[in-house]
Amino acid sequence: MKYIVILFVFGVLCQNILARGIYLPQGNTVLDDFERRLVRLESRQFSDSENLEHRMLQLEMQLGDQKGEEKPEISQIERNYYEISKVEKHDEEMTFLQRLEKVEKNWEKDLKEKLTEFSSKYENLSERLLDIEEHIEKQNDHQNNQDTESTSVEENSNSEENKFQTIGSKSYYIEDSRTVTWTTAVMKCRDMNAHLVSLQNEDEWNALRENLNQEHSYWTDINDRAEENEFVSETTDRRAPFLQWDENEPNSSPGAEDCVELRSDHDFRMNDVYCLEFKYFICEKRNNDNYETTEE
Repeated sequence: MKYIVILFVFGVLCQNILARGIYLPQGNTVLDDFERRLVRLESRQFSDSENLEHRMLQLEMQLGDQKGEEKPEISQIERNYYEISKVEKHDEEMTFLQRLEKVEKNWEKDLKEKLTEFSSKYENLSERLLDIEEHIEKQNDHQNNQDTESTSVEENSNSEENKFQTIGSKSYYIEDSRTVTWTTAVMKCRDMNAHLVSLQNEDEWNALRENLNQEHSYWTDINDRAEENEFVSETTDRRAPFLQWDENEPNSSPGAEDCVELRSDHDFRMNDVYCLEFKYFICEKRNNDNYETTEE
């Protein structure tokens, strides 16, 4: 604008001079030359003015573009916010505080979800713990019952001896009320001054099985724990004199089924099973004369 005003004043001055030149004598070369120079100067001023206006217009456009591209400088706090929250920048229309509030709400939501998840896992662990405690309690009760029964057997061994019944030429105690492992059966019979049933022949087997419960399986003293397929009597530590195997028996894999039972629902034929299984048992009253002459 400053240049335009100067140009306007200069134009007015030139017009006044030209107006005066009209009354000068014609043919004055000095005035003619001055007039030509003045016209050239005026043309140049107009050209410079146009160029100046054009440049100013370009400058204003460039400044406008730069203003449109300029963005407010992000503060250090806001930069830290983006680094910590690990989120992309939001709309520029949102203020920094609004963004913080939004992130806070998201964090609160995530925290609630994680607390819910942890609560669910805690409840599941609590239920499993209760199940384990209940299982341990049942095992302890079972063990206590067994200890009580064992104590009862020891205290009442004399009364159990009275429960022996004569079958054929031998006396047997037939346990039909509780099941035990093979080793426990051996010990219980010893506590009664007896041993697990040791059948010597088919006559003894036929006489005994007539007095057994068809739904029960019973331990005998026969086993091959020392050597596979070498079935011996626990009573004499000699080869078992009588074996009446069920069909396809014995079928033990090595080191697995090492103890022999009288099998229920199979006419009480013999079967090799795991020694840790629970079976009923038959105790035979000791009579050393019956086994002293037994040969291998």
